[in-house]
Amino acid sequence: YGAGSARSLDEVDRVFEIGSDLIDCAACVPELQIEGAAHSLCKLVDTYRDAGRADWQAVDVHIEVLKFLRAAGAETPAAAREKMVGGLRKVVTRVARALGVDVDTSSDPVSGLSL
Repeated sequence: YGAGSARSLDEVDRVFEIGSDLIDCAACVPELQIEGAAHSLCKLVDTYRDAGRADWQAVDVHIEVLKFLRAAGAETPAAAREKMVGGLRKVVTRVARALGVDVDTSSDPVSGLSL
């Protein structure tokens, strides 16, 4: 996965599994916001499932943010991490609207954070 990879709609299930695994793993370090970014990724691929098509650039954005949070999240100010995850949620909302799919990004049921 990542920019330039050949991908099909069939792969959204695997991306969802990866996102779900990240949510499980990140639960022990909630302050890094990895859990919120992974939850956003799962919402994104759920949106693609519902629409029957995918915009892999939006997936790539999520992957890049997840990689950043894993590598430099601890050194990044909390407000900046929150803005990154908030930006991902905006991406999900815009993608859903463009595809005509209803998606609720008002709260994150995993962490209980407002989105």
